[in-house]
Amino acid sequence: MKLSNLKIGTRLGLGFSIILAVFVIAIVITALRLNTVRHDANVVAAESLPYLMTATR
Repeated sequence: MKLSNLKIGTRLGLGFSIILAVFVIAIVITALRLNTVRHDANVVAAESLPYLMTATR
């Protein structure tokens, strides 16, 4: 089945579905990366920062 054979409503629905899927994928990737950054920030605050404060004294 070719894209040109589909009705206009079907083509519009398909186009919007593809855009929506791209947005959902971007949101999922952003959420995963944000969790990684949050974890890394907690590690720095809990482990590296106390050593830095001790070293500056």
